[in-house]
Amino acid sequence: MFNSIFRRIMIPTVGLVLLLVAALGLTASLMYRNALIEEKHRSLEAGAVELSRLASLHLEGQLSLEALNAAVNAVGSSTDTMVYLINVTEAQLEAGFDLESTGLTDDFILDHLRFILQGKSVFNTTPYSDTFASYVLFQGYPIYLQGEAKGAVLLLSPIEGFSEVLYDLNLTYAGIALGALLLSLPLILWHSRHISEPIRKMEETTRLIAAGEDAPLEPVRSKDEIGRLYASFLHMKEALEKTEAIRKDLIANVSHELRTPLTSINGFVQSMMDGLVSEADRDEILGLVKDETQHLIHLTADLLELAKLQAGTRPLRIDEILLEPLVHQVMNSMKAMADERGIALDADLPPTLKLDADADALRQILTNLIDNAIKYSMDGGAVALRVSQQRGGVEFCVADQGPGIPEEALPMVFDKFYRADARSGSGTGLGLSIVKALVTLHHGDIWAESNQPHGTRMIFNLPQK
Repeated sequence: MFNSIFRRIMIPTVGLVLLLVAALGLTASLMYRNALIEEKHRSLEAGAVELSRLASLHLEGQLSLEALNAAVNAVGSSTDTMVYLINVTEAQLEAGFDLESTGLTDDFILDHLRFILQGKSVFNTTPYSDTFASYVLFQGYPIYLQGEAKGAVLLLSPIEGFSEVLYDLNLTYAGIALGALLLSLPLILWHSRHISEPIRKMEETTRLIAAGEDAPLEPVRSKDEIGRLYASFLHMKEALEKTEAIRKDLIANVSHELRTPLTSINGFVQSMMDGLVSEADRDEILGLVKDETQHLIHLTADLLELAKLQAGTRPLRIDEILLEPLVHQVMNSMKAMADERGIALDADLPPTLKLDADADALRQILTNLIDNAIKYSMDGGAVALRVSQQRGGVEFCVADQGPGIPEEALPMVFDKFYRADARSGSGTGLGLSIVKALVTLHHGDIWAESNQPHGTRMIFNLPQK
C-alpha cells in the first residue's frame, strides 16, 4: 500500500494539515494577543485620562495630595500598572530634564515625553524597560493646567502576564493541532488510498498484460478524474483484449485460407515434377494452379483493402452522385456473370435520385453485394436492386433467390471469413466485411434479412447531407 504515489499524496496532505492548523493557531494567537493588548490599552488610557484630570485639579488646588495618591494607587492596582506623575514642561524638557530623578531610566520615555507635552496621547506595545528589565506596555497622557501641558501621566505595565497567557494558549493550540492530525490521519490515509489504489491497479494490470498474463480489473465507482481515467484504462484494456482476440482469430483464419490453395498448388506442382501428370492433363492442372493463384491474389488484395479500412487510411472523396448511371454501370458489369447461369438482373430507382458519397466506394459496395447475390442464387433465378429515398438518407436493397441464411447466422455474416453453411462457396470470405467497413466509413448502417429458404436481402442506408 505504501507505494510511491501513495507517499506523494499522503505526506503533502499531512504537511498541509499541519501547516493549516499551525496557521490557524498562529492567527488565533495573534488575534487573542491583539485583543488583550487592545483591552489593556483601553483600561490604561481610561486610567491615564482620569489621573490627568485629577492631577490638573491638584495643581489648581482643588484636590489634596492624599486624594491624588489614593487615585494613583487605585488605578495602579486595578490595571496592574506602575503609575508615574511627572511635573515637567516642554521647556524644562528641552533645557535638560533629569529623568533619573523620577526613578525611571528608560531613554524611550524621554522621546515619548516630547509628544505627550505637545498634547498627544501615546501608547506603545514594544519598548523594553531597563527599569523593569522587561518589555512593557506604555501609556502616556498630558497633565493640563490652564490649557497648557505642565506634566505627564505615565503608566507602564510589564507584559510577563501576557506572555504567560500566550504561552498557555500556544500549548493549547499545539495540543489541538496534534489532536486534529491524529483525528484526520484515517481520513488522509483513506483519501490517499482512494486516489492511489486505481493507479496501482492500472500499473499491476499493465505489468500483467505486458507479461502476457490474464489481468482481471475491477470497476471503480469514483466519478472524478481518477475514476474517469480508470474507466478509460478499463475500456482500453477491453479494446486491447478484443483486438488481440481478433488478431489471433485473423491469423488462424488467414493461415487456414492460405493453407488450402497453397497445399493444392504444392500438390499439383509436385505431381508434375514426379511425372504423374500426363500431357493430356497438363493444361487442366496448370489451369487449376492458375485458379488457386488467382484466389490467393484476391485474398491478399481483400486483406489489404480491409486493413486500410480498419486502420482509417483509406480516405473518402465525397461528391454528389447521380445514382442511376452508377447503378446501371454496376449492373452491366455483372451481366455476363449472371447470364452464364440464366439469372436476371433488375434495378429500380428514381432517375433523379442523388447522394453525397464516394463513388468508387459505393460502386465497390454494390458490386460485392450483387456478386454475392448471383453466386448464391438458384440458376434461372433473379437478383433485384431497389434504391429509394428515405428520411435522412438513401436505402439500398439487394435481394436474391438463393437458399437463404439461417436466422442464428445473420448477425455473423459480416464477420471476416465467416460463411454460413447454406451459402458456402467460392470467394475470400472478406467481401461482406469490406462492404460493412465501407458503409460504416460513410456513417451508414447495413444488415441482412433472410426468409429461408426463399432468399436473402442485404440492406444498407447511407445518410444524405
